[in-house]
Amino acid sequence: MSYRVAVRTVVALMAGGVTSACDSMRPEFERDGLRAVLSLEPGTAAVNQQFDVRVDLINRTDQPISLQTRGCYPLTVSVSNGPDGQPGASPIQRFDVCVPEGLTETIPPAEQITLRQPLMASSRSGTFDLRVDFNFHMELPELSGKLQVE
Repeated sequence: MSYRVAVRTVVALMAGGVTSACDSMRPEFERDGLRAVLSLEPGTAAVNQQFDVRVDLINRTDQPISLQTRGCYPLTVSVSNGPDGQPGASPIQRFDVCVPEGLTETIPPAEQITLRQPLMASSRSGTFDLRVDFNFHMELPELSGKLQVE
């Protein structure tokens, strides 16, 4: 099973219950020809509603890039509010769409894959710190941004 299949399954099973205002944040990095772009769908989440953290991985080289997983999910997403670490959202984990450890996803030259993690916004409004860590054998920097829960 590829990440794309697992991700599409998660999105299909978990879709719905979000507001609009897509792509209000777009932190990104590029390392060794692999570009990562973070976005939220939607950019603003409603209290107690679901939203998706989306990461586009784009191969900007003329060679394939292979990523091998170190665990069940290719992304680890955390949402907190300042130093007290109170969660602003909780990941929705689906073990029936877990990818096997060691699975390799190859991104062909000049193509991209999209990884998604559905989350449920907390019962309180505010601006929260969002962090995405990658769970691949290839070391990639974290992505971070802000989440507005209304």
